[in-house]
Amino acid sequence: MKKELVIIVDPLSTGELLYQTIVQRGFDVICIFTLKKETVQDILENLEAMEKKALNCIYTNDVDEVIRKLDLSNHYLKAIIPGSEPGVELVGQLSEIYKTNFNPKSLTIIARNKAKLKSSLENKGLLNTKYKKCHTIWDIDQFIQKGHFPFVIKNPSGAGQNQVFICHSIEELYKGFETIISQQNLFGLSSNYALLEEYIGGKEYAVNLFADGSHIFLTDIWEYERINTNYAENLYYNAIEVSYKRETLCGIVDYAIQICKNLDLRRGPVHVEVKDDPIKGPVLIDFGLRHYGLKLPILCKQFSNFAPFKSTLDVFVHGKINVKTPVKFKKHVAVAFVPVEQTGKVEKINGLNYIQQLPSYFSHRLKIKPGNNIKPTKELGDTPFYVFLAHSSRQQLMWDIADVHNSFEIVCHQEADLLLLNVRNR
Repeated sequence: MKKELVIIVDPLSTGELLYQTIVQRGFDVICIFTLKKETVQDILENLEAMEKKALNCIYTNDVDEVIRKLDLSNHYLKAIIPGSEPGVELVGQLSEIYKTNFNPKSLTIIARNKAKLKSSLENKGLLNTKYKKCHTIWDIDQFIQKGHFPFVIKNPSGAGQNQVFICHSIEELYKGFETIISQQNLFGLSSNYALLEEYIGGKEYAVNLFADGSHIFLTDIWEYERINTNYAENLYYNAIEVSYKRETLCGIVDYAIQICKNLDLRRGPVHVEVKDDPIKGPVLIDFGLRHYGLKLPILCKQFSNFAPFKSTLDVFVHGKINVKTPVKFKKHVAVAFVPVEQTGKVEKINGLNYIQQLPSYFSHRLKIKPGNNIKPTKELGDTPFYVFLAHSSRQQLMWDIADVHNSFEIVCHQEADLLLLNVRNR
């Protein structure tokens, strides 16, 4: 008797939770990773267990090779789902070949390439920012003549601040450009050009939407707070869920929904990053055809009436589902990101026990331990510690966010040796 099968591509970060939902629902599962196995091992702590549980784990981003390695003879293929950003385009290709429910292949291509995304929106009259594909420094020189610093230069297929540079001088632009065209991004992909954009001001929001096969609706919206350090600019510091004031943010939400409709989004989650520029109004910053990362949707699952992982699986299996809307949170939720500026070997970590006793504490991710070497945080992926928080009182939540930042401390051997030297010199 044939069994029902779901294929998930790149079940990393939030995708790991989606993978767990697929297994819990009783489907057989095949995992496809578009990244090299050694890269996946660095990202995914539970890879060995996943390989044992899955029918097969395939490591390639080549669609023809995937087809050769897939054995579907004893299964009914019910869905092919992206687990994280790098898998989106391959899912589009495979869904078209195997006739499973997803989104148009054209949308998956646009979603994975920021330059193509901007071009598509420009053609639809929805882009209100200037940009240029830069293959040489001469392209950069030409573009900046029509604007003013700062500018943003980025990898067209990156994510999570990786190879995204806010530049205040021509030297910084040239350096960012050389990094992008000479080095692979966090997904191991190379690019022969960089995307140069004007800098957009205003508050930044992550608008998370879901398409149920008929309608597109808001699930949650997050306000980003960022900081500058001595080593990096515009680092994530806090993300605070603010759908409780959705009436004042309806222009931003409507703008994100309009973009999704014009791009022909039909099914599943989408992550839209928008800045509310004081002059231009809402401006698209980034677009992801998948759940937002770092396992943040667990807060939506735990503290709202929406089931993000179950709904995602169901809409791709069935093509259309009914979801109760509007989505409402029973607690205020947030994430505190704690960047570091130290360099050296970690001697001890202070404040963790205190943070776990905070009234809003839900969970945390700590990526370092004593004995590890650390470097200053330069992008989201480098952030060694972040805390998920939830509380019925927004005021308590805000107090606890501040407490996380004030109480967490990393002591390095280098710092301890310097302190001892200072004491001896007194």
